[in-house]
Amino acid sequence: MSQPQTINYALVHGTFGAKSDWLNHDAAEDPKGFRALLGSASVKTVNYLVPKPWGGTSAIGKLNDLTNKARLDGAQTLAQELATLPGQDANFVIAHSHGGNVAMYALQDEIARRKVDGLICLATPFLYPRQRPLSISTLVLSLIIMIVGYFQFAWRFDLTNSSLLAWCGAVALFVVSVAIPSVLVALVVRQRFASKEALDAHIKRLSFIDPKIPVLLIRASGDEASGLLRAGQFLNWLAGMVMRIGGRQLYVLLCLGLLLFAWSAYKNFTWVPNVSLSLLTTLLISLAGLMVVMLMALTLSRIFVGWDAWRWVGEIETMIEDGPPGVPAELTVLTPRLPERGLSHTGIFTQVETINVIHQWCQQQIAAGNPN
Repeated sequence: MSQPQTINYALVHGTFGAKSDWLNHDAAEDPKGFRALLGSASVKTVNYLVPKPWGGTSAIGKLNDLTNKARLDGAQTLAQELATLPGQDANFVIAHSHGGNVAMYALQDEIARRKVDGLICLATPFLYPRQRPLSISTLVLSLIIMIVGYFQFAWRFDLTNSSLLAWCGAVALFVVSVAIPSVLVALVVRQRFASKEALDAHIKRLSFIDPKIPVLLIRASGDEASGLLRAGQFLNWLAGMVMRIGGRQLYVLLCLGLLLFAWSAYKNFTWVPNVSLSLLTTLLISLAGLMVVMLMALTLSRIFVGWDAWRWVGEIETMIEDGPPGVPAELTVLTPRLPERGLSHTGIFTQVETINVIHQWCQQQIAAGNPN
């Protein structure tokens, strides 16, 4: 098979990166930029394809980049553009950050996959969804604890017979500890019993399929964006873990015991020592607060991985991986950049090591006869 004389690179931006220099500046505009350096490293003719931006394209619209829908829509558009690449050339996709997720989704399209000879992902945190094994009975019981805890708190401190400020505080506390958790629990129950097929379809859409092409992962040590995402993932994992632990029988019995003691307080029963009742009341309020925090944490963690999926907060937990699960890939980790030279996550474009790794890897794929 004859060796291709032209290499086409399709460049896919990351979140908020549609106007990045590495994507838009050619060799004439930026002689030391990403495109100039990568082109000068090759003896073959190099062309660049900059697909239509995915996600937001304006100051406000850029928030759309945070949604899973934006990535899936962008993948559909990218697949259509990749399908137009000339089959006689060597065609590679270079994607940065969440653009790697967009590219992986796009390569699930059979026609686009046949036109692409390799995928290079720069500092990509791969999002992998899985169903969260939460107990409905535990969630409902936790909600009851929150409601009882709120009224126990209001009764103990006599909030409603105090000043206007206390009334406002009581209403705000009701919204946070009763109203919002009630909505979240109702969503979980509804999705569990009424939308099982929709849930399965959503997980399938966000899962990766091995495109059966070479994949190169390039990461920068000390990547700040990946650290932020992992912090969000830890929050998501911690909240889910606490909720799962709640399904154990010992926990359920403890909750029922606390409810019993709280009820005895309202009925002025005297068979419970005052010290024990005060302690158990405090535990009840603390437990209700913990459940509020956990549900809020589950919701807030969606921001980092796709805030449009907040309605699946109780059903899906999204893991953040260094590589696409189930897809063989070659990994290269670059040495940290000097602090005064900027962030590692975006500075990866101008590192000479990045250019060399991409160039050498693509040449290896061409020499091995991988290109179509």
